[in-house]
Amino acid sequence: LQSEVLQGSYLFPALAYFDTHLNSSLLTDEERREALQSMQLFLSLIGSRKVNRLRVKILSTVKIGLQFQPRLYYLDANAQLWLTYVSLIDDQDLCQMLTDIVANLLPVLADHTEAFLPVLEYLVFEKRAVTKDSIACLHFLDSINCTSERFKLVQAEIEKATP
Repeated sequence: LQSEVLQGSYLFPALAYFDTHLNSSLLTDEERREALQSMQLFLSLIGSRKVNRLRVKILSTVKIGLQFQPRLYYLDANAQLWLTYVSLIDDQDLCQMLTDIVANLLPVLADHTEAFLPVLEYLVFEKRAVTKDSIACLHFLDSINCTSERFKLVQAEIEKATP
């Protein structure tokens, strides 16, 4: 059954379940955090090929967690979910989605840059060969006021790519 769910036509219903579950007003904070962690595990299990096929739908689902308050309570689960999501996207699609991904993270980057730095570092450094022509579009990250040396390295890399 597990392989059918992960490989077959059950992916959309599974994602719909996460949407419904994450949007439910009946959940406690702990249940929401567990749902985010489950979503991260689910993405890991379905793998890159399935994530790419459903990347836009999955993006709309992972964005839900960024709305949860208190934001700090969900920070680690959200950061891990986003890192898993971006690391499963194929290079070509990642390049096309780069600005959308980072723009969706702006609200949390402003206050919680450190938690989401692994996502930015993955996009800017680990995937440099793929994103080097697109990272100049991330110039809007200059508006983030963060004194972290790691974040300054990300900003410097973006500045180098900006014409």
